[in-house]
Amino acid sequence: MEYQLTQPALLHALLLDGNGGATILENEQISRWSELDGEVWIHLDYTEKDSQTWLEEYSGLSPSAIDTLLADKVRPRITKLADELIIALRGVNLNINSDPEDMVSIRLLLKQNHLISTRKRRLQSVTHMVEQLQQGKGPHTLSELITELADGLTERIGRLVEELDMRLESLEEQLEQQGSKNLREPLSEMRTTNARLKRYLGPQKEALTQLIATKSTLISDDHRASLFETNDHLTRHIEDLDMLRERASAAQDSIMTQLSEQLNERLYLLAIISGLFLPLGFLTGLLGVNLGGIPGAENDSAFFIFLAALSGTTGLLVYLLKRRGWL
Repeated sequence: MEYQLTQPALLHALLLDGNGGATILENEQISRWSELDGEVWIHLDYTEKDSQTWLEEYSGLSPSAIDTLLADKVRPRITKLADELIIALRGVNLNINSDPEDMVSIRLLLKQNHLISTRKRRLQSVTHMVEQLQQGKGPHTLSELITELADGLTERIGRLVEELDMRLESLEEQLEQQGSKNLREPLSEMRTTNARLKRYLGPQKEALTQLIATKSTLISDDHRASLFETNDHLTRHIEDLDMLRERASAAQDSIMTQLSEQLNERLYLLAIISGLFLPLGFLTGLLGVNLGGIPGAENDSAFFIFLAALSGTTGLLVYLLKRRGWL
């Protein structure tokens, strides 16, 4: 490994000390590293040309592993090769001016005593892991590192689900107090967010299930148990998202029902008004044909008599509509 990785391709290279801490490795130290030196974690930005060159020509990884580490879009999955374990996971996007549901991918290649991971966008779970290692409070092994990383990703997913639940609860309260006004767009955005999260969380649950079941010495039995708990938490988050989707659908159905009722009430009012003015329009149209023989044409009081007749007709119609329960 004589190739010199440079920043920003190399995000960090950490040699774990086995006690929760880590030592930062420089370029020349990465080149001289061997499995006897201990467990090392190399984290790369796969969009950089240096990362691609190093992985393809100097990493010694299998073509399948390299393809996964460099792929532009990877769904969460687990692939076990002869002496390699390829893990692709997703985490919520907590970067500034980003949508949390636009989930960030991290790809990991675990071999004996070394872990190579790649990403395009920053993940807070990875940043937190590095800070913990620098403080001597991080994972002791690479197996534990992967376990804690999966747990950190799931924990942040849980926080986002809780935020969505609180937001939907607020919308439901507004729907009860204010009606459907201005709530259709927020509910639609809520359902879109839910769908984008479910797109990756379902495969991520399956990937963690496969990781737990994978017969590999690279993951210890104790850490499999921890991954089982993490997967259980992820399952609950997915179930919560299903419930949020149902609640959002019910809220949208309620809005559509309210709008339909309002429309029916207005159409009913228009129908009543039309029913009242139909006979009045007939009478006024009949007497306005300007033909000879119109009754009252020579009587100065005929206009007032006609108005009284129209008023009486209107009163009679209102009485009949009320009696039938239409008003």
